[in-house]
Amino acid sequence: MSLTPSGEQALILMARKIAPEMPLKVRAAAGAGKTSMLQMIAEAEEGPLLYLSYSAKLVEAAASSFPKNVDCLTVHSLAYRVMKMKEVHNRLNRPFTPDVVANLLSIERRDVTARQMGGWIQETVRKFCQGGEGCIEQSHLPTGLEETFAEDVLSGAQELWDMLVGKWDSNLPLEHDMYLKLWHLRGARLTRRYRGILMDECHDSNPVTLDAMMFQSIPITWVGDEPQSIFLFRRAINALRIIRAPEYFLTQSYRFGPPVAEIANKVVAHSPNPPPRPVVGYAAIESVINPSEPKHPISVVCRSNAGLIMEALASTGSLHVVGGVEQLVSLARGVEMLSNGHPAVNVPALSRFRTYDDMMEAIEDAKDPELRILSKLIDRYGDQLGEAVSSLEKRLVNSIEAAETSVMSAHRSKGLTVPGARLSDDFTGLSDLHDRVRSGRMTLEQYEQEINLMYVAVTRPRYELTLNDAATEMVATKPLPVSAYKPADSGSAAEDKGGPT
Repeated sequence: MSLTPSGEQALILMARKIAPEMPLKVRAAAGAGKTSMLQMIAEAEEGPLLYLSYSAKLVEAAASSFPKNVDCLTVHSLAYRVMKMKEVHNRLNRPFTPDVVANLLSIERRDVTARQMGGWIQETVRKFCQGGEGCIEQSHLPTGLEETFAEDVLSGAQELWDMLVGKWDSNLPLEHDMYLKLWHLRGARLTRRYRGILMDECHDSNPVTLDAMMFQSIPITWVGDEPQSIFLFRRAINALRIIRAPEYFLTQSYRFGPPVAEIANKVVAHSPNPPPRPVVGYAAIESVINPSEPKHPISVVCRSNAGLIMEALASTGSLHVVGGVEQLVSLARGVEMLSNGHPAVNVPALSRFRTYDDMMEAIEDAKDPELRILSKLIDRYGDQLGEAVSSLEKRLVNSIEAAETSVMSAHRSKGLTVPGARLSDDFTGLSDLHDRVRSGRMTLEQYEQEINLMYVAVTRPRYELTLNDAATEMVATKPLPVSAYKPADSGSAAEDKGGPT
């Protein structure tokens, strides 16, 4: 079925028609019709195109609606095909833990455990696989690693990498990012001769993928939304700030009405890099802020996994947790184990603590918000925590539509549209964020991520949005210039990280 372009979409289609050999950069606000725009580009193109995204859900949706001349793939599935991973797929199912690394490299040391050294080497190889560099280097070492271990970790990482990729048809473990990296190192060739690439969600580009795209000699249409860049912790790069190409905008959202758009614009105004143009709400949608009596099913959007656990356990009736609950239930049971005097050795986030007191000490020293919320599980449920977790599992349903309440993290909510949303209380307030930046405890990049997470959260609902205290503060507070909360010390963490100023 042929789609009718909006005025903004028509400009992009015209630019593509006039100069099909040129790259394009499209800044598409939340719910502004980027998928339909890409579909119209595909329908206007006779030759083969490649649609790429990091989201399997977006790829699945594109494959069901785009014309047959478009191959819709995740970046990993593209590399999987080129590297013929089907022949060695069994390697992806083998465990790749610090203990496995230590055994593969026969690590024996007196100054540190073999498992700790194996973990450092594992992290170094993983960072290398995510980056665009051509070899393992200092920048891939774990943050905070003592210099005395650096040389041995680097040499161990190189030995491990050579071992894993040098014996391709072996039974050695392999991770998905590893064959992606090898595809990149071998020139990032494609599976066929395409006329162009449609690169979706480029605001959260994997550095290795971004570099791989630079190898391509065909035009790329880059589509993204800077305020939805929320995966810095995975070393994601906002390609919209790097790519040099004619720039176009999709600002008219069809997801929500003007009241939600107003909230979103006031939130993102606090970013060090606010978008060039505001998002515009769709007048035909009646959105309500802070409804006294919600008329639609509620989706609770949380900042952290720990906050998600609290909301899920406190809910009543049928429940859907976006992304599943296996990891979350494991985390809750791990806290219960610590409170009962047993180390949670099988829960990665808690395995470093031998006792509940160790966890509480970490809370007091680091003021870790996730650990602070986890401790509240014990304070609130005590020895009834196990029973509460069992009750949660019995109330689970398979979809948002089937649930009386759904719960999701802001990261997991990305790309979703829900009838109504309530923001959980675990988001950090603006004043606290400013204080963290001033004191050097948070970089400007990290601060921007927190603003972006709030933007993503408030742009999920179509009809009803219930704000939390943090969002209310952002909406009510006049944006400050970056200089007002940027650390005065030029050697601050923010500037060391190369954050925007």
